[in-house]
Amino acid sequence: METIETALRISYLINAHLRGTISDIEEQELQKWLTSKADNRAHFDSTYQQDILQQKMQDYQHVDKASVWRKTSDKIQNELEQQPKNKNLRQLFQKITTAAAAVLLLSLGTYYILLRQPDTQQQNEIAQTEIADLPAGTNRAILTLENGQSIDLSEQETGIVMNGESITYKDGSPILSRPEESQTLTLHTPKGGRYELTLSDGTKVWLNAASTLRYPARFNGQERRVQLDGEAYFEVAHQSNSTFKVASSVQEVSVLGTHFNVKAYTDEPLITTTLLEGSVRVINTAAQASSALLKPGQQSTLSSSGQLKVSTASTEDAIAWKENIFVFHHTGLQTILLELSRWYNFNIDIHTIPNNELYGEIPKDLPLSEVLKVLSDISGYRFKLIKDETTKEERRLLLINN
Repeated sequence: METIETALRISYLINAHLRGTISDIEEQELQKWLTSKADNRAHFDSTYQQDILQQKMQDYQHVDKASVWRKTSDKIQNELEQQPKNKNLRQLFQKITTAAAAVLLLSLGTYYILLRQPDTQQQNEIAQTEIADLPAGTNRAILTLENGQSIDLSEQETGIVMNGESITYKDGSPILSRPEESQTLTLHTPKGGRYELTLSDGTKVWLNAASTLRYPARFNGQERRVQLDGEAYFEVAHQSNSTFKVASSVQEVSVLGTHFNVKAYTDEPLITTTLLEGSVRVINTAAQASSALLKPGQQSTLSSSGQLKVSTASTEDAIAWKENIFVFHHTGLQTILLELSRWYNFNIDIHTIPNNELYGEIPKDLPLSEVLKVLSDISGYRFKLIKDETTKEERRLLLINN
């Protein structure tokens, strides 16, 4: 199997050859690779004629490649700084152009994307299929009071604040006066929604799409407790005499004051907790003896079987959703499509999807059609939206070249 360094190098050479920018020395290097193995020439000849590449590059013209590549290159540069001995990879990285960035995103576990596309006839058939579009998610949430009253929160606002005496938007605009201190409130973001919340103790919460947070109008006593279904990032206000707890299905996170992210969707097999600052204790509530104390930069995963593991993690990746970026680093295609379904509000039968691991970063403000084009190129699969038989809306995503 080719190394990542070799794959990037050959991808660069092929791209330069087909764009007509390759040097004589680089052309010799490419020809040597093509003649080294029969498979190399076969893949090159059968899957990437020049007109196919030109059409693909035209498709990328309306994608914000500079933004995608800037974020990807920053991460690669950081990795290179930690590997000073890898001079060849550093030199190669410096040669890669912004225009080639999206083409060079790798699908881990495959040969490399430029040489593993579907055949030309299948591509032409798919190109004739009209793909329905969906806009990116936005600020949407519903606040529900204990008596059942629901309030659709403004999409022009980004969050709400619990002031004790009232509930307001972040800019001070009123929502509700004098909520009962003892009542439990529910903030829910639907698919395609996100919202921020400042609790009565000053703790800040960012709620991702398709998530629900249940919390008291005002905290009392030595414990501050909330219930999370979905994903949220917490910046907990420190109170030395009051523990802050986040409960989610079979897990509980206990802290005094810190920054962390919890991902606890019921349709995913793992509950993931990532610590950015301070310390947290993660407890498996289904087995009280199972717990772990996390340090900054560590991540715990709790499986449906009750296995609790701790590992080092990228905190930037864990909260990239909060910064409006999809980050897929060694991420299974099933997990990626679940995340997309929450942000773009569509349905998908995840059991029909292969779980290849992919690598890429995509801005979350793109419409779904552009995200699917990038995803198709880094996975080799094609997708289309159809009208759901129940809702009659274009809300179901299908894999069309299984």
